[in-house]
Amino acid sequence: MKGLRVIGWGALLGMALGAVPLRAQTLSVPLSLEQRYRELSNAIDPAAIRRHVEYFASLGSRVTGYPGCDQAAAYIREYWSALGLPVEVEEFTVTVPVDHGATAQAFTPEGKPIGKPVALYPLWPNLVRTPQLPPEGLQGPLVYGGYSEMRDYNGQEVEGSIALVEFNCGNQWLNAARLGAAAVIFIEPEDTIRGEAEAKFISIPIDFPRFYISRRDADYLLTLVEMTPGVEVRLHCRMTWEQRRAMNIIATIPGVDSALSDQIVILQAYYDSMSVVPRLAPGAESACGIAFLLELARYYKANPPGRTLMLLATAGHFEALSGVRAFIERHFPQLQDGTFKVSLFAALDLSSRTDGVGIFYKGWFYNQREDIQRDFSDLARVCRENAERIAFVLGVPKERAFADGVNPVQGKSWRDFIPGKIAFDSEAFTLGGGMGVALATINDGRPKVDTPFDLPHWMNFDNLAKQARFLSCLINDILTDPAMPVREQPRLSRMSVRGGFAELGGRVAEFDPRESFIPDKPVPGALVVVQNPNKTLMGVRGHFIQMVGGDEATFEFDGIAPVSAYGGRPKTLVEAYALDPRTGEIRYAPDRGVNGAEAYPIEIEFNLPRKELTVVVFPCVATALFELIDPLTMEALVTIDIYDAETNAHPRMY
Repeated sequence: MKGLRVIGWGALLGMALGAVPLRAQTLSVPLSLEQRYRELSNAIDPAAIRRHVEYFASLGSRVTGYPGCDQAAAYIREYWSALGLPVEVEEFTVTVPVDHGATAQAFTPEGKPIGKPVALYPLWPNLVRTPQLPPEGLQGPLVYGGYSEMRDYNGQEVEGSIALVEFNCGNQWLNAARLGAAAVIFIEPEDTIRGEAEAKFISIPIDFPRFYISRRDADYLLTLVEMTPGVEVRLHCRMTWEQRRAMNIIATIPGVDSALSDQIVILQAYYDSMSVVPRLAPGAESACGIAFLLELARYYKANPPGRTLMLLATAGHFEALSGVRAFIERHFPQLQDGTFKVSLFAALDLSSRTDGVGIFYKGWFYNQREDIQRDFSDLARVCRENAERIAFVLGVPKERAFADGVNPVQGKSWRDFIPGKIAFDSEAFTLGGGMGVALATINDGRPKVDTPFDLPHWMNFDNLAKQARFLSCLINDILTDPAMPVREQPRLSRMSVRGGFAELGGRVAEFDPRESFIPDKPVPGALVVVQNPNKTLMGVRGHFIQMVGGDEATFEFDGIAPVSAYGGRPKTLVEAYALDPRTGEIRYAPDRGVNGAEAYPIEIEFNLPRKELTVVVFPCVATALFELIDPLTMEALVTIDIYDAETNAHPRMY
């Protein structure tokens, strides 16, 4: 027995000793590569990244079209120019709701003003309906609704009132509308999360003004409610949809390897921000990617890579990826014929709550068909293998440092690494048939994004520094390794068997039987909406919204996903609305009648590279219906049919 025991221990010892060289061989890194990784990691300046983030967050709102976004663009241009990089600027237009100011003035029951007006901030529109009010304003009794539970309004006359409500009430604010309130004012909380912000607007153009007020000003109004029975407030607000100029900024560093320099790698980051309160959109977390891109520009200007590197800073990320779509559309002829050879489009989408990163081939904006995964499998595998070596050299756990969001390692799909739905700019490039990936922070729900609380003091800059050091090594492999499996002859297309960067054009018209037999009366200033299944994706607004141009009320959308991008044959819904420029109320809506959507369908199967569409609208008065319940079964009614009482048929226009 002892002999057998000694032999057993010897065998175990031999196995253990034999395992050491095997493990060492698995994790061995050539000295030259180890030195390069350490050099790259040390070249990143976390203090500079922090300075960039803090500067961007100091600009006020960086919502595309707002002054802060333009200031951010100027900062990027000047920074790259100071490095000696050739900078190009490509302008495009984006349709955004612009806050021109809002106030609340208190009055005694006798109509005498109390004190000075306090500032309000209009919220993001309900689809297209902004909180704009008529020039004379909106006046009503002021009530406090707490967290807007039904019981919070007990004993109060809510009909026609202005309700002060705590911001962190979820979607219970709709109770104020159900009870007949004329508007709601959300009180600044001590803290909040993205989910609360997302609950404050809906994808139906309900005519119910919503505002945000500072805690200090809210306390003043609440004191008036308590001390002055019957106090009223008059609200003023001007918030209009406008076409604003935006900029994509480009700097190119030619590759130095003659065998690789024809291959272009685009590193992209967005520099705009978003908030449910557009004027209060500091966007600190949203600045992580662009801050890192600025650092990479500094390094690669001094150390040019093998492949040609194009640095791309885009605006319009949060407006349905409009910036990157504008970039692709501008260069589409060259991307299509192969004269602009973009071998890889890599979007940097970073945040700071965790210290790990991953590579992703798709996101939720287009949520393209799963079988495109095989096009990215080799690239992700090589990146994962390189990531193991980088993690070993930097002394960080590989499972925590990097995630393969392409290949189902340990049974995990790309959805398992980000808690929530996210939109990547790279999705638009992949949709067209290119190789687009996102290098994004993993396991971070980004709770402050899309809120006024997205400020630097909530961030973890140590986590951001770890991601930057790790990614600097991984990106260098992508830019210099001849064996990196990127496309050598990439070409984009408007429509292919698995996607396409399709186009939608058309016009918005009214059918006026007194003037014509067809709907051919243009509706200037109308807003066209291409619906997305998701109203928002971590701040990115899902719906395409565009103001028509010219007297003919025409529109042009690019980056529409054709049916081939999906497994089934989904339909695309296109609507149009026109708002009263004075009151903000909806004055034209989609006509679903016999001369409208029945003759000119607005729910279409996008089965061509380009489609032309006439969206017929009719003059209307908007009405909101709440709590449609079957009194017999107590079930919610989810569909509605409209009938004309005289004919017992659908109205001619509705």
